[in-house]
Amino acid sequence: MHHCLLDPHIYHNILQFARLHFPVQDADPFQGFHQYCDINPTLLSLAVTCKAFLEPTLNILWCSQISLAPIVRTLPDGVLMKSILDWDPSGEPRYILTPLRPPLASEWTRFDYYARRIQKLGFYPVEFPENEVTNMEAPNRPQGHRYSVHPRVVLHLCISRGQRVLLPNLTHLRWNFRDADCTELLPMFFGPKLTFLAISFGTPPQTKGADIVKRTLNSIVDCCPSITDLEIPSSHPDPVVEAAIEWAFHCRRLEGFYLNTAGGMPIPLLHRLAEEPSLRRLRLSMDEEVAEQDMKLMRECIRPPFPALQKLWIVFDQSLAPCSELIRIMGSCALHTLEIIVHFSVPPAELEELFAALQDHCAPHTLQVLEIMTPLDEKFVRENEGTPEGQFHLGNLDPVLLFPNIRRFRLELQIFFEFDNNDIMTIADCWPLLTDLRLASYGFFLPTEITWAGFAYHVYKCPQLELLCLAWNATTEDVALVTSLPDFRPNRALRFLWASDSILGESPEHYAECLFAVAPLVHSVSGHVHEDTRRDMIAQVNPVSFYTQVETVLWQLRRTHMREEFGFLDEYKWMTLAFTRGNLLGDRKTYPSRSRPRDALSGDFL
Repeated sequence: MHHCLLDPHIYHNILQFARLHFPVQDADPFQGFHQYCDINPTLLSLAVTCKAFLEPTLNILWCSQISLAPIVRTLPDGVLMKSILDWDPSGEPRYILTPLRPPLASEWTRFDYYARRIQKLGFYPVEFPENEVTNMEAPNRPQGHRYSVHPRVVLHLCISRGQRVLLPNLTHLRWNFRDADCTELLPMFFGPKLTFLAISFGTPPQTKGADIVKRTLNSIVDCCPSITDLEIPSSHPDPVVEAAIEWAFHCRRLEGFYLNTAGGMPIPLLHRLAEEPSLRRLRLSMDEEVAEQDMKLMRECIRPPFPALQKLWIVFDQSLAPCSELIRIMGSCALHTLEIIVHFSVPPAELEELFAALQDHCAPHTLQVLEIMTPLDEKFVRENEGTPEGQFHLGNLDPVLLFPNIRRFRLELQIFFEFDNNDIMTIADCWPLLTDLRLASYGFFLPTEITWAGFAYHVYKCPQLELLCLAWNATTEDVALVTSLPDFRPNRALRFLWASDSILGESPEHYAECLFAVAPLVHSVSGHVHEDTRRDMIAQVNPVSFYTQVETVLWQLRRTHMREEFGFLDEYKWMTLAFTRGNLLGDRKTYPSRSRPRDALSGDFL
């Protein structure tokens, strides 16, 4: 063995790279950075290579666990019974672990050997910070969990355990819907090192469950004062919300507070949060009545509010104006994430004002995620004539194009988009690190001037792009302008394509061939087609049938041109996995003409 591998710092760095290796990425193009995975064969191989590698590799392997199933399975035979719970759509069984008897005092040795290595429970081994909201809900998805633990197993462990906590070195805990029946036992995971607690059941808990959550939150300050970050992304009854707010008032060092509330935050709490010097993560909810009062309160602060804030999620009732004002009041900031939900339509002028505020006050190299969303209004097209004042063009984006590290950019707005090839190429040149671009989830609402050349250039210049939402004219034949460039390389990361209200031709084969030339591993294509009854532009193509044929042709092209590179499954198995692992842009058969794509990570509607 080379001497450098015996240096713990060098080997630890090597393990950090090995941690990012996905199990069958080299043999299955479905795998990639867009998916969550709890298996890493590279680390498993390193752990059994030699004794010098064993301990540090096990620490990385066991550091993050999505559930209790792996650690529970370390108990001896006779303690648990494994039985088939159901079958997933690909034909693989899913199991449930039920207790046979409590473990004896002498049967905890192997459990303790691994339990001390677990630092994060409810977390996948690799979660990227730009996918923060999706990371919150990922453990609630049923896909990918082969083993489930019956609540009585946790009860038996807590009763027979000779210590106050089950996992002594736990620092991060996500309590999701699989743990809901065990919420009374949640304090058994409140160790001395726990700093982060998230409670997300996906759906609001029943009255009994809400009471238990409330009591647990009321006890945190006394029984686990080390917690500095509380996250409750799912909706809960008012008593739970009130208990969370009470905790925020009494937390000694508040670093994160994400609370899903229907109304605005109490003024005293907002004042407390604004002056907290260590607050890094925050979700704000403001309604029109209190927004002005909130802004006045923060302007009167002795120091600029939220001095350490890095990730901000905001929900507004009426407009983006309070958000722009908040950015200006904050002064110099280092935001990493800014996600905004507005309940009414947003005109381009308000967007430009927000972008200008970010340009003036946000550090240029910190911002990586910028998302602005409004709900779908079916009356939008009928009530708007698309005047020049209502169009959104590249000039409106100029201020944020100066942020070179943008990785996720999402405009889910009902405005008229006016973009051409030069515009989409400029975006690619300014944001080469993009992994997720959704420029118009609802549609451009105007005949797009982007062609295959603009699409190809953008995909080529953003090699990490995994999900793209864009409208372009698919009848053009200029893709060779890009694919013939000397340094052109196909994008091997793009998996999910939402073609919005593109202009479609009559040849799915032409569409698939152009797409395969620039992004051969796209396996889910959806969208609708541009229509404008005012200009007598009625689509002659059924988009559902068209995109289904495109996916079929793509499959044949991969079988023909990439057979040696990928050991493909048979077609039936392939299509089954496409549904079970993804269906990530949704079920096309249920789409209305202006429907939205599904999130590429959670499957939820965007």
